[in-house]
Amino acid sequence: MVTDGPFVETKELIAGHRLAGLVHVAVVTAEDSVRLVAVGPSRAAVLARLARYVREWAPHRLWPRDAERVTGALRAGEVEAAVVTYFEAVGERWDRERLHIEVAGPVLSPEWAPS
Repeated sequence: MVTDGPFVETKELIAGHRLAGLVHVAVVTAEDSVRLVAVGPSRAAVLARLARYVREWAPHRLWPRDAERVTGALRAGEVEAAVVTYFEAVGERWDRERLHIEVAGPVLSPEWAPS
């Protein structure tokens, strides 16, 4: 099983693993691809993964002033503000990205999944 803290990577879903209860899903898309799928048991878990994503990519995909606003918000612990700022600014310098967030469930755990 591939995990990153409370975050479950896409490979688990592809392999047929399922989480019990509600599942929070965030998908980052560009015009030509899916750039990130974050799945977790809570909104906070998905936001934590999105924070890592925007921390990594802000310097490469945003203008320097916008990237500093994102990293400054992250340093201040304002994770949601950092994510919002990133997705408002991305696309002004390079490719546009969109963030899609959903809550799904309940989802069967692996022992109850049909074989």
